[in-house]
Amino acid sequence: MSMKKILMAAAAVTALTAGVANAAKLDISSTGSKVSTVFLDNLTSATTGVAEAYSLPSELVQSSTDQINAKLVFAPSAGAIPAGTYNVTWNVSGGTFASAVPAFTGVDAAGATATVVGALVSQTSTSITATYTVTGTSTVAGFIMTQPILVGTAKTPVSVSGNIATQGGTAIDGGAIAAQTIIDYRPGYKIQATAANPKLSLNSSFKAFTGPATSANIATAFGIVPNINPAPTVSNTDTLYKDYVAGVLDTAPITSAKLTVSGATSTWKLQLQDTGGTPQIVGADTGTTDTITVNTGAAFTAFKAGSAIVSLAQKTTPEVGAESAYSVATVVTVAPTGNIITAPTLSPKTLGSVTYEGTSIYAPWVGDGTNGISYTIRLSNSSATTAIPFVQARLTSPFVTGTSGTVASTATCTVGTVPASGELLVSSATLQACFGNFKRADVTLIVGSSAAPAATTAKMRATAVNGTVSEVMLGKGVVGEAASTTVANIYN
Repeated sequence: MSMKKILMAAAAVTALTAGVANAAKLDISSTGSKVSTVFLDNLTSATTGVAEAYSLPSELVQSSTDQINAKLVFAPSAGAIPAGTYNVTWNVSGGTFASAVPAFTGVDAAGATATVVGALVSQTSTSITATYTVTGTSTVAGFIMTQPILVGTAKTPVSVSGNIATQGGTAIDGGAIAAQTIIDYRPGYKIQATAANPKLSLNSSFKAFTGPATSANIATAFGIVPNINPAPTVSNTDTLYKDYVAGVLDTAPITSAKLTVSGATSTWKLQLQDTGGTPQIVGADTGTTDTITVNTGAAFTAFKAGSAIVSLAQKTTPEVGAESAYSVATVVTVAPTGNIITAPTLSPKTLGSVTYEGTSIYAPWVGDGTNGISYTIRLSNSSATTAIPFVQARLTSPFVTGTSGTVASTATCTVGTVPASGELLVSSATLQACFGNFKRADVTLIVGSSAAPAATTAKMRATAVNGTVSEVMLGKGVVGEAASTTVANIYN
């Protein structure tokens, strides 16, 4: 090398050691670092330098000899560094090299091979520090190490950091190369569901669903799927691999599933359906009404694609259903090829909620009569032909909450019917008989009526011990669970 070139290289190195704004980093481009055959492309932004790790399921069965081939590339911030001799260090956490002093390849900008003139490698059971002294006869576009990494049995994430320095120890190109995870682990599977919220039909005395229908969905898009993160806004989508050679995880190892649904299931059959809504697996009228076990058929195929449907169906002899929220706990079995995957532990999943068809009347600050003030809510049905066959009371925020289920914000009680052109009186005594001594609460009356909501009106009267009477118009019924059109307080 001529004196002029030596002086130019020295000047360039001086510039690199003077504190550049950028720094060398692990190259995660489509031709840079990779694990197995998968390049660690940037998932979020071309400028953040955050790499997607090679993700494996935590259910993977690993041995002490399992290894993943890795190509680790340190890329200078300016695209290249001058010719010269450098100490290049790779720090690997969470894995070890299969050999004590692995081979090293440095590639300059022209594709020529740089010369390794020294190596120092130290390893623990879970980490590596490998420093190579490299001489490049021309500008160097990057330093590449291609080595198998033993992943171990602990399934600890593997990350890589490093630095580039002169032989005298002066940092080159920003010094430390920030750590990036190249291998990580996550639970392999998850249960997904889209909640559906059907209503029980008044026309069937709440023995079927609105329509009336003999069944209704409480979840769609239901099933087991690989635990993939939401797709990023830029570049690649998330991937979960099933092995060390870039096989993508799927649900093929799942051979059966036991679904246990929590909620009011005793009056229903449980159904698991395929995407066409055809019942494939139907629970029995008696026995374990909250469980479906499935291992074959179109519904099982849909379950393993995350596209099945969970529904409630009438029993052979229909029964009155109850309002309820539902969730499902899922246990699956696996039969993997080569015993690669163990059975996953799956978190419970929320499904939909069943409510009654009808209208609602809201009465705030109602007492149970124990303080001497008696409350009476009068429901009036102005329809001359249509009776109201069902009225249910629900407490909201009772002053006294129950310890045995007698008084609770979710407690409900059927309080009677309203004849055509007639009335129903719901008194403090009625509510106390339903809920116990709740002291005071807000009360919602669910009025199961096929008549128009405007046909139902409500008024509340409070009578004190001394005979003083206060009255308030609660308003007309409204669809759903909203408050009445007019509300007012009667002080307890």
